[in-house]
Amino acid sequence: MINADIVFIFFVIMFGAIGGIRGWVREVLVTFSMIFALFVVNQFGKELGSLAGTAGPEWKWFWKAFPFMLISLFGYLGGVVTRAKGGDGKRDVAQGVLSIVIGLFNGFILFSTLAYFAYQAGILSNNSFSAAGKLLFSRPDTGWDQFFFVKNSAAAFFSGPSLTLVLIAIVLFILIVII
Repeated sequence: MINADIVFIFFVIMFGAIGGIRGWVREVLVTFSMIFALFVVNQFGKELGSLAGTAGPEWKWFWKAFPFMLISLFGYLGGVVTRAKGGDGKRDVAQGVLSIVIGLFNGFILFSTLAYFAYQAGILSNNSFSAAGKLLFSRPDTGWDQFFFVKNSAAAFFSGPSLTLVLIAIVLFILIVII
């Protein structure tokens, strides 16, 4: 049994490595798709919640997580908007570091949002997380409500007017810098 903090940090680092491989332009587009997915879930939250009805917590999580993951998946599958430009070595290093940082941020958005949805749905209880009778990882020492990925979730931070402002800012950044 492994601590949940380590599991989530491992996944975020893995997405940072993926971001370093993909490049910063693609990662900015993924960031846009994840923020847009949060916007969609935020706008249609009541409708998505009514789809689950009185079903169990897994279905409540599914109906919030599915549109988020689907839109995020399309962001990761998106093509290249611009071709890589040849430059000096310093620029390549800076772009590589920027790619890793944006990839880490995308991993944080993805996994903190899924953990927040699971906490809201009641999947995460004060016990350790298990599925199909097997113990996957233990809860944090402070409890799930104080778990870093739930307490500081991207879904909790990007909500309401701040979500709209961030979405507008990312669209303007893509229009001005990338396209």
